[in-house]
Amino acid sequence: MPLNQIKNIFVPFAPDREGHLTAAVSYGLSLGEKTKAHITFRVLGHHYDPPYSIAPGFVGSLVGPANAEEKKRIEEAETALKAQLASSGLGCDVRSAQLNQADAVDLAAAQGRLHDLTIIDCPAEYFTIGRALAEELLFHTGRPLIVVPAGLAAFKAKRIVVAWDGTARAARALNDAMPLLTSAEYVELASVLKEKDLSKLVPGAEAAPHLSRHGINATVANVDATDGDAGKALRSRATLVGADMIVMGAFAHSRWRQLVMGGVTDSMLSESEIPVFMSH
Repeated sequence: MPLNQIKNIFVPFAPDREGHLTAAVSYGLSLGEKTKAHITFRVLGHHYDPPYSIAPGFVGSLVGPANAEEKKRIEEAETALKAQLASSGLGCDVRSAQLNQADAVDLAAAQGRLHDLTIIDCPAEYFTIGRALAEELLFHTGRPLIVVPAGLAAFKAKRIVVAWDGTARAARALNDAMPLLTSAEYVELASVLKEKDLSKLVPGAEAAPHLSRHGINATVANVDATDGDAGKALRSRATLVGADMIVMGAFAHSRWRQLVMGGVTDSMLSESEIPVFMSH
């Protein structure tokens, strides 16, 4: 399954405060050039719903201009993107939508289910549309997601580290990423030790033959998480081998536990310096 098996790419994004296009846009275009896939872009802007107030006129005088400014910002980003696409030769659909956070997330999730792959920007902060978007796309579309850190413009996946712990989530991510893995020059199955008991799960050495039957000569490595931080261990391993991408299965704790204790999925969403391919 080479890269040209990717036929549909979805890129929902919110322009930055100055209305500039984001890393997910550039990365999506770069991947689209390699795959010749159709790309659906959705420029998302926030619609501010006026809260209940005993002074609705005053509240409206604040909310109205904010919504007008947001509308202008996303329309300018849509125009800039269409201008950039005019000479690309790619099949693209570009639209903007100004919605409250819940509706924006629902729109993105519905579209995500209709594409082979979704690309989003790294959501650095909690309680933002980017964070809500990442969680909804990961856990409610049934499709894989690539999270792109800020400043990374070009797609590259010659060297890939796969986080392998023998679970169903890891297997799902491994197989969802197969078009990327078959096109890579180096693939490593990295198992993080000292973070949880892996003794009763399928080891990487037994997963490697599955990949070899797809023409992938994978290396198997064990990585110590001496401080119990599996995400940090994976990122360090990726840096050590010069990886262009990390592939991993996503896992969600309860909301309260995730906010207090974090988690591997959460740390990879916010702290990875290279793209992370996630599947659930």
